[in-house]
Amino acid sequence: AVTPEQSGLVPPSDLSQIIANTNQTYGDKQTGEVSMSVVGNPPTGVIVNIPGTELWGPGAGDNPMDLTGNAEQAGWNGWSAGSEATADAIAQLYESNGIPPGTPLMLNGHSQGGMIASSLAANEGFASQFNVTNVMTYGSPVDNYDVPTDVNQLNIQHRWDVVPRIDFEGLALGPGGGGPEHATTITLDSPGEHPLDVGTNHSSAEYQQSVQTQLQDPNSALSQYSQDPSLQPFLQANPDSVQHFTSGVHRDN
Repeated sequence: AVTPEQSGLVPPSDLSQIIANTNQTYGDKQTGEVSMSVVGNPPTGVIVNIPGTELWGPGAGDNPMDLTGNAEQAGWNGWSAGSEATADAIAQLYESNGIPPGTPLMLNGHSQGGMIASSLAANEGFASQFNVTNVMTYGSPVDNYDVPTDVNQLNIQHRWDVVPRIDFEGLALGPGGGGPEHATTITLDSPGEHPLDVGTNHSSAEYQQSVQTQLQDPNSALSQYSQDPSLQPFLQANPDSVQHFTSGVHRDN
């Protein structure tokens, strides 16, 4: 358990603040970490925040959020050490805090983190243990994951972000081979000046800003989506009604 002062995590009052918590989970040392927010007492919902790729070297080290993890997630099995470690962290959170397994669970991630979130929701073994009701990804190529139809899935992408499109809309190798048609994809204006500005268009901070701007317009697609009943167990502005947790994630070499 961590305090907001220790972690920088904030109450998940809207979708942009959930994204802000994922961005905060990247941390400074990039040692591999996920964060989790338990909303309500007793809990009405649990949010898991999964950062994207942190290490780009060719070797597979202790931190599973690396280039090797990217390759594993994009492969036919659609599963990686990051998926396994995140699943373990969630199981430990539920067990340590007595959270009922039927509590609504939202999986949220940027880039590789969104791939991990989708792979967990699509995994029958994981889904049989937890009540996954929502998945939110941003800047993630997730069309290859066959997420069940009863999961409310939101995929956010910048118009010029090439990363969410590297799976060629499900044509690349992967377990789903086309992705769930029921998923909601919302494309936002790009912050970069041109398509080759990959760093800006894929930036997790820029995604947070774009979503925050969209939510200020009550007629935007994101504002309308935010009214979905499945999201309400997770949205809470009162810091006294939210507990935050962090967990290291590691690769078993």
